[in-house]
Amino acid sequence: MKNCERYCYENLLYTHQNDMKKTWKTLNNLLCHKKKYCELFCEFTIDGIKVSNKKVIADKFNDYFVSIGSNLANSIIVRVISMII
Repeated sequence: MKNCERYCYENLLYTHQNDMKKTWKTLNNLLCHKKKYCELFCEFTIDGIKVSNKKVIADKFNDYFVSIGSNLANSIIVRVISMII
């Protein structure tokens, strides 16, 4: 059952990676804000490596959200330049 839920959340995060509202909704559900302790996920796969250290997981989420703006800006610039050329 846990593997099924885990797979579901991984797919939701991947599917909603460009929709911040849906991503945060998924993360809030994942983090079980209404519970004191969430047993759903103790481990994430990051860059193909299974990670269970909460600080490493938090840092990776932070890296993702901190860089999303510049990544989107760079992809827009590339599209505009390719349309001009």
